[in-house]
Amino acid sequence: MQKSKTINLKQHILWIGVGNAISKIMMFVAGIFIANKLLEEGNGAVCTAFVIVNYLYLLVFAGVETVATRDTAGVDAKTLKGFAGELLLIRSIAAVLLFVFTWVVGSYIPGLTGRMVQLYALSIIPQAFNLVNLYYGVEWSWPVAVYFVGGRIIYLSVLILNIKGIEDAKWVPFAFGAAILVENLFLLILWLKKYGAAIYKGFGKFFLKRWEAALPVTFSIAFLVMHENSAGVILRFMKGESAAGIYYASYRLVFVAISLTLLLSYIFLSRISSLRKNNPEKVRKFFYKSCMIAFGGGLLFSICGVFLAKPVVGMIYKPEYAASGVLLTAAVWQMCIAPVRVLCFQTINACHAQVKMLKLIIPGVVISIIAVFAGINYFGLIGAVYGTIVGEIIIMATLFVFSLRLVPRKFD
Repeated sequence: MQKSKTINLKQHILWIGVGNAISKIMMFVAGIFIANKLLEEGNGAVCTAFVIVNYLYLLVFAGVETVATRDTAGVDAKTLKGFAGELLLIRSIAAVLLFVFTWVVGSYIPGLTGRMVQLYALSIIPQAFNLVNLYYGVEWSWPVAVYFVGGRIIYLSVLILNIKGIEDAKWVPFAFGAAILVENLFLLILWLKKYGAAIYKGFGKFFLKRWEAALPVTFSIAFLVMHENSAGVILRFMKGESAAGIYYASYRLVFVAISLTLLLSYIFLSRISSLRKNNPEKVRKFFYKSCMIAFGGGLLFSICGVFLAKPVVGMIYKPEYAASGVLLTAAVWQMCIAPVRVLCFQTINACHAQVKMLKLIIPGVVISIIAVFAGINYFGLIGAVYGTIVGEIIIMATLFVFSLRLVPRKFD
């Protein structure tokens, strides 16, 4: 029986891993295409707008998605049906409110960045019926792989067909919204055919008790995203859209690796939550093994990245982005730190210690932002990278130490 579970986990990781790897490659290609067509100013505006909208999205939905993955692990079909109804209700209400708020925020940001924020806001509407985290929870993996690859095909196709220069920048958020609409509809239809979704008719005590756990998780993720993206946003408002564009061109390569770890961490969360319920004595070994693999893989990528950074940037970007190669030689070291931080974050969530985690994350993120400001003032563009890495080390070390206190304990 144990062998069967191991095989299933490997198959689950394979489906999600391959799907995400393909999707990240396609998003990487799309990012290079956008950067070379829109050049520094347009690329800086589009990337900054995406960071702002993505931050607001995570601020609203991140905790809900984490709870959805954690609480659907190992439950029966009837519970899943009711859970899907709850999730669709809360996501629909949140999506409408977030769309209105984001559109207003965009109206107060000057220049191309503000217009891009408003157009990206349209992609929030189809997030009302995003059920991908339920698939993570039940470890139904092949639809998630199709979901990611199919959406990226749509996104890249629309970009290639419509973008010729900076005057076509509007097609970036339009393509993004179209991809989200199609991929979310695909998962919704498939889920309803297999599990269904019960219509939820009220906000009872059970509903509130389940989802109140999402609040500290949401705020924790919001602060972590602030840490990850503060450098680009600060550069945009201190040095202008061109400086931000050069920074994002280098950080895009690092973000591919970090975001892949983040998405795979939902598999980790689902499995460690299941072990917590059924085999708590195996949690510690699973945690240690996962962290070692994450750090080892990240370290290998970082070392290779130091030698390949400048040649790769010179090969894929136009000459205007030459400075991005220098930034990348330093930024690659984040790839061996962030994956461990992500796994520790999910471990703490699995142990239902999200309130304490939030208290630990906040000071680390504050230090990270201060380090970014100081780095930019003293070292310019490269200082933004230094500040981010300093913050990453502090946050990772804090969460890892706290995870070690939680993992060896027997769960109630």
